[in-house]
Amino acid sequence: MKAEELFISAKDGFTLSLSYFPAENTDKKQVIAIHSAVGVRKSFYSPLAKFLAGNGYHVFTLDYRGIGDSGNPYQVEEGMHVWGSLDLAALHEFIFQKFPNSKLHILGHSGGGWLTGFLPPPQNLSSMVFLCVGNGYYNSFPFPQNIKIYVSWKFLIPYTVKKHGVLPTGKSYYGLPLPKNVALGWAEYGLKKDFIEDFSLNPRAKYLENYKVSALSYSFSDDSVLPESTVKSMLAKFAGLKITEKHIRPEEIEEKEIGHFGFLRPGHKKKLWPDLLEWLEKQ
Repeated sequence: MKAEELFISAKDGFTLSLSYFPAENTDKKQVIAIHSAVGVRKSFYSPLAKFLAGNGYHVFTLDYRGIGDSGNPYQVEEGMHVWGSLDLAALHEFIFQKFPNSKLHILGHSGGGWLTGFLPPPQNLSSMVFLCVGNGYYNSFPFPQNIKIYVSWKFLIPYTVKKHGVLPTGKSYYGLPLPKNVALGWAEYGLKKDFIEDFSLNPRAKYLENYKVSALSYSFSDDSVLPESTVKSMLAKFAGLKITEKHIRPEEIEEKEIGHFGFLRPGHKKKLWPDLLEWLEKQ
């Protein structure tokens, strides 16, 4: 299956790149919008998108501004909040125009889950899936990891951005360099007790409790990026959701590791993806 590569405009005129995977062998109006993790390009989600499209869902993936095919990170001046309030809003508006009578399912990976807090729930939203979505506030992490996270948010990220003009990403992370104000905003959120909802932020995420649908959350015991404590802390902020939580140990599915990105690897097409599909079918 080959995706259709499209370009859309956010309300401020910024051009965004998206991929559309048409549903196969179905007349169902079921749509899945995949919200990428921080800095991860949309093509990383293509294997899962193709699997879901092959099982009757229209699937869309998006590159946030400054990531992948949506512009140069050195030329993006806006903060991280616009990834939700403008970029994801543009994606959902495009989906609604294309499939006005559809049922929408949001699949958010990592930061792609909590970015929804910056935009009102889409009117056709049917369910949500959270994949390793955790609270970035440093004290949500267990000791001594919380100390390392604090140092990163407070010192390392601002220093690195000042030195390079963007935030480069390490070899162990799948992300691309982040625009400077996106990176600095991310670090600022991580220092706030209420994370993206903190009243000291302008703008702050004020829509988390407005989401009132069924949701499925996956977390993994070997996720070193966002451990279980951060996931539980983040899910508590979505007070209006009816959430089914699944915390999986790799050995339960006869794997050595899964981690923060493993669910998305094609090797789990037979072990993890059918479980997701079964849950979606019940919605």
